Amino acid sequence: MAGLVSVAVGLITALHHVEEIVARGLADLVALVDELLLDSH
Repeated sequence: MAGLVSVAVGLITALHHVEEIVARGLADLVALVDELLLDSH
């Protein structure tokens, strides 16, 4: 292990995806964006 923290970002819109990513060790942190922020109009 390099001791680096990994972050998953982009196209993650469901909490079950977050749980799977973290559970499988694919990332240490997952960033989510509220769907409403994508279309501010």
